[in-house]
Amino acid sequence: MNMTQPRLYRLLLAGTVILGCNPHLHAKTLEWIDPQIPSALAPFAGHASALAALADNNILIYQHPQQATATPTERGVRRYQNVSFNTSALVVSATASEVQHLLSDPLHYVGLFPTLTEAKLLSTQGTISQVQYRMQVPVPIPLLSFDEKITLQYQLSAQRLSTLIIDSPIQYGLGQFEWFGLPNGKTLVTLTQWGDLNAPKGFMITTLLKAMPEVKLGIPNGVGAFVLESIRRRYDPDPALGTQYPQQQIIPQHTLSATQTQQIKQLIQRSGGQSVVFAHPPVWLRTPKRAEKLFFSTSYAQIHASPKAIFDTLAEPHRYQQLFRQIKKIELKPNPDGSTDANIRVGLGLGVITIPYHIKLRTQRLSANTAIYQANGGDIEFLHGKLSAQPWNQQSSLVGLTSGGKLGDDAPFLLRIGKALPYADMLPSIGAAPIFIERATRYFQQAAPKNTP
Repeated sequence: MNMTQPRLYRLLLAGTVILGCNPHLHAKTLEWIDPQIPSALAPFAGHASALAALADNNILIYQHPQQATATPTERGVRRYQNVSFNTSALVVSATASEVQHLLSDPLHYVGLFPTLTEAKLLSTQGTISQVQYRMQVPVPIPLLSFDEKITLQYQLSAQRLSTLIIDSPIQYGLGQFEWFGLPNGKTLVTLTQWGDLNAPKGFMITTLLKAMPEVKLGIPNGVGAFVLESIRRRYDPDPALGTQYPQQQIIPQHTLSATQTQQIKQLIQRSGGQSVVFAHPPVWLRTPKRAEKLFFSTSYAQIHASPKAIFDTLAEPHRYQQLFRQIKKIELKPNPDGSTDANIRVGLGLGVITIPYHIKLRTQRLSANTAIYQANGGDIEFLHGKLSAQPWNQQSSLVGLTSGGKLGDDAPFLLRIGKALPYADMLPSIGAAPIFIERATRYFQQAAPKNTP
């Protein structure tokens, strides 16, 4: 027995004694010899320090090259030829043994992850265990509330805990935690995961993905950010109140060295063009009522157009209806300082209902390759962002999108559904960025002959 794993073995043994006599709580573990999940360190030649340096104090999210994988199920093995695993990485102020103590005890995920309310050990066999969770996300409209029992199978090995979905609204999926000790008592924590979003079950998730299939682009980033943000708050909780920034200075300045720029380009190319995301620590916005805590994320992507063509499109609000079908109407008002006020009406269809809302957005070009935007009214009270671009090569640009925001106190009732979700002030910007980038990429692909430098 590996002496670094005694807590899990004691936990599983106790659970077996207590629950083993109840056949309704017992489930057979599935044979799962090779998890077929790439290591988070694969793009960094196995060096945890290189990944940790790039992540810095952010949650870093990137994708791996497509690969074949297989997931055991109760009905046999499902094989996939081309799947893309998604990795989220974070440096925490804890030792590797402390992180292992936290993550190798799946029953204690209740209290760590805010949506989990119950956990039951179903079975154990060696280093493999099955745990059933109850996951609850109550919202003001009962029809849209989420209350499900989910069963996961875990396999513990050195510096790694692999996860297999047994029963869940996302029926098939794999994942793994890894943890790597760093100097000064810190640890790099990573989550690498993939789920088959084309075969969901259950009313809520099926209805959502059918009504908005583009949500599939943001789910992997959202899952990784949700999990690692929960771990971050365990070890590095936010201060009660930090430095308060005025609106003009609230957007994080995420600057990259030449080496970091090259690393990001390599991650994008290695993944076949998928974006790289940095979820930043929270910052405080100074407002007349009170300080508001905002979470920003910065996404980097390769778009096959020149910086000029990108800004002639993405920095001009009158083009938004060409990019987003949810936008129903835009009214524009140019200002003497060169900025533009956009009055935007949106209808967000969720299948069973449509959520209408109103955005008032002021956009301004700061330079040929930089533009900013911020809300100056409307239903989304706090919304700030910056768009930048630099040449990648003669045919494409490296685009950076920094965005953050959240609902105010007076948001419409249907929009306030979102405020009931965990990390509602963090996850929307992370989930929305891949959708924005995909729409922009598609737009320029369709207009390629017009935008060749």
